[in-house]
Amino acid sequence: MENQPYLSVIIPAYKEGERIGRNLLEIEQYFKDKDYTWEVLVIVDGSKDNTAKIARNYKGHVTNLRVIDNPENHGKGYVVRQGLLEAKGKYRLFMDADGSTAITHLDKFFPEFEKDYDVIIGSRDIEGAFCSNSSSQIQRNFGRYGKLGN
Repeated sequence: MENQPYLSVIIPAYKEGERIGRNLLEIEQYFKDKDYTWEVLVIVDGSKDNTAKIARNYKGHVTNLRVIDNPENHGKGYVVRQGLLEAKGKYRLFMDADGSTAITHLDKFFPEFEKDYDVIIGSRDIEGAFCSNSSSQIQRNFGRYGKLGN
């Protein structure tokens, strides 16, 4: 990749071996017909499972995929920052490894990019948010509260 990509997708990953592959393929499917360049960075946060190995196995299937495998767990904030600093794209998108927010939501952000904001944040929890995935409110709450013990 010689020129600066238009977009970098940063995916922090911890114990995501079972889900990372599906998400990477969805990302590749989304981008394959786009008329801009991109890169995908998976930042593995000291997972003792096979997350890094599985992500690396997708290099032949996912355009401009880079995997950074941290030997120790530092926490999500650390690896998000690490990914943002490692990324080379003009614009940088951070998204969860589990695909809880589909890459297709990116289309809604592009008009905001042109407004020259420094940061654009999307959230399922703000007034007026619309969640089009099939997870119920109960599932989202369990997911939210399940993170408290990690």
